[in-house]
Amino acid sequence: MKKSILVVGPVLSRSGYGEQARFALRCLATRPELFDVYIENIPWGKTGWIDNSHPERKFIDSRIVELGKKEEDFRADLSLQITIPNEFKIYSPINIGYTAAVETDRVDHNWLISSNMMNGLIVVSNHAADSFKNTESTNETDNLITLNVPLTVVNYSYEDHPPTELDLSGIETNFNFLAVAQISHRKDIYNTIRWFLEEFKQDSDVGLILKVYSKNCSTIDRYKTLKILKSFVDSLSVDPTCKIYLLHGDLSPEEMSGLYKNKKIQAFITTAHGEGFGLPIFEAAANAIPILSPDWGGQRDFLYAPRKKREKGKIVKKIKPCFMKLNYKIKLVEQEAIWPGVINEDARWAYVEGESCKKAMRKIKENLGVYQSQAKDLAINIKEEFSFEQKSQEFISAITNHL
Repeated sequence: MKKSILVVGPVLSRSGYGEQARFALRCLATRPELFDVYIENIPWGKTGWIDNSHPERKFIDSRIVELGKKEEDFRADLSLQITIPNEFKIYSPINIGYTAAVETDRVDHNWLISSNMMNGLIVVSNHAADSFKNTESTNETDNLITLNVPLTVVNYSYEDHPPTELDLSGIETNFNFLAVAQISHRKDIYNTIRWFLEEFKQDSDVGLILKVYSKNCSTIDRYKTLKILKSFVDSLSVDPTCKIYLLHGDLSPEEMSGLYKNKKIQAFITTAHGEGFGLPIFEAAANAIPILSPDWGGQRDFLYAPRKKREKGKIVKKIKPCFMKLNYKIKLVEQEAIWPGVINEDARWAYVEGESCKKAMRKIKENLGVYQSQAKDLAINIKEEFSFEQKSQEFISAITNHL
């Protein structure tokens, strides 16, 4: 029997959670005989919205309108809530939380309480799952609190967008690293810049392309971001011959595909303290760009792949890391990153070691062919193991298991 499902999340947001919400909608749309979808859009910080030309906008708007036509006492058969767990609510007889959790090694203890209100919890990576499993607390009567609802990991799927060519004629350098992130403590973009400048200050043909923003992709934000970056670079008191470029603004999935496939891009780098999943890293890896990353966080789910190896005269395949590992240490989050109720002072995350990062950048520049070969193997594996058909089936099963 067809079930009504209320999807609550930032479905219009240009953000990681917005992408997560739209992935869920695409999965639900594969089974119209099972689900009658209604949407309640929620804001997500100060991020912008997808515009009317977005291929999913018409469907999203129509399902928001249909919810508005319902009586005030309407209750869907089940709810799918795409947000951080402290915002979970009881909307329906069956409620499922769908979250990327947090970049740290544990979640806030109140997330256990709110998640235990749900009938089930879906997370985007094994790192996210571990952050729940690593958390325990006690209540007023000293009873132990842990997560006690079914927990399911469903990764994102690879989606092949036909590339739209970008005009990167302003990029003068022939070897370029790409970083895609929001400027925040969590993404640690300042250290990415610092270590790049320290390593390549005398290399005039090396560049760092920053696809970054501060709060959103507005024109005002572009000027603010440019000012922030210039101020930081000036504070380092270096006089580099290498180049840093700012790429700012909304890019469609096709334009992002064009960016990843552009011959100006040789490698993708992240020094982020952690990732719930790491969608930009995933997209870069799927486009066969060599990746530099710490071996910690949600990206571990997709940065390993089978590679051929000769053992005792025979060719065998073994699961191997297909990226350049950056050494790191797990330490408490810095005070500036504490976000009460989300990132607490007892949480830990990864700190990439500067010397390791600089050596890795130099090594990948001088041995690009080797890392392009493993990047191709990784891209093939992602396309095979993270297909939409497979991941949508996993997602639907994670929901129907509670019906």
